[in-house]
Amino acid sequence: MLSISSCAATVIGAPIIVAMGDASGAAAKVGIAGALLTFGVFTTGLMHLYTKPYVHKMWVTNLPKDSTKESWDAIQVKVERLGIFANRKTETFAVGDTKPYEGWHPLGTFQHKNYPMYLDRDHFPDADLYNYISGAEVEEEEEEEEEEEGEEHDADDKKRTT
Repeated sequence: MLSISSCAATVIGAPIIVAMGDASGAAAKVGIAGALLTFGVFTTGLMHLYTKPYVHKMWVTNLPKDSTKESWDAIQVKVERLGIFANRKTETFAVGDTKPYEGWHPLGTFQHKNYPMYLDRDHFPDADLYNYISGAEVEEEEEEEEEEEGEEHDADDKKRTT
């Protein structure tokens, strides 16, 4: 909300800068007002773009008691994010409808309907569920496979050189 307030202040203040004082130096005033207006709108838009995927709250509605990975796809979650005017947006979906995030956004843990969402690993209570949603387990398995392949190639290279 602070960013929207500062954007509103620049949008209101820029014309006031131009209107204040005498007519001399009007071009300079318009230039300064335009630069302030552009900077205020640009930084607000950039901040919103950066923080848009952040999940503020997440509720798990039907966590199974057995908590096996096969049953995790059926878990229903409700996530709450904030819009540009600090309005709350909620979505409910199954964990099975998500996939690990692959995109350009720096804040992306998983995606639902090709939209990035970010969960803070340090504040997420269930590490196993976090790893499942974010695809961290898959990445770790792929890294282990790559390490094993690298070790096999190293062993083959040693055999060839001896």
